Amino acid sequence: MVESRKKKNLRNQMLKTREILSESDVETGSKKICQQVMELPQWEQAERVLYYMPHRREIDLRPLMKQAWLMGKKVILPRAIPANRLLIFYQVDHLDELVLGAYGIWEPQSDEDRRIDPQELDLALVPGVAFDWKGYRLGYGGGYYDRFFAGPGAGIPRFGVGFSFQWVETVYPEAHDVPMNGVVVPTGLMVPEK
Repeated sequence: MVESRKKKNLRNQMLKTREILSESDVETGSKKICQQVMELPQWEQAERVLYYMPHRREIDLRPLMKQAWLMGKKVILPRAIPANRLLIFYQVDHLDELVLGAYGIWEPQSDEDRRIDPQELDLALVPGVAFDWKGYRLGYGGGYYDRFFAGPGAGIPRFGVGFSFQWVETVYPEAHDVPMNGVVVPTGLMVPEK
């Protein structure tokens, strides 16, 4: 699969823009998005929610995870398996259970007793480099989430989370890309065009 030059340029531009955000900007945007997510009926009704640990100035959902624990919800985090570019999911009860993973991202330890069948997920909150008006997501290029949502996670409601500047006209989607059901930015829920 050869990635288009436009897609590579967009990824580089978005990552550069995100990398120059101040810690205060990231914290403020993250707090607003956590509040927006808590108002989603899909989150309110979900028992098992897939989150992620922030990396490279991504939106930080840890306050939302803490709220989920207080409400008795299950916090699920992915573990990347680079050998086959797959995600495996584990229930996490405390952030101090995490270990540094293959890509420098905090992730759950491999523990079969804590492993979650993807079909048990009620909702997925997904990071991205950019999201477009049709709901397509631009990630780092590994295809982990696309493989998951095209396969075992096909029926799970999925919402991207990002800063307002990450909501763009197009991310130059390819045939294998799977759109989000919505994208949450600090100002609210962006509903993809049909």
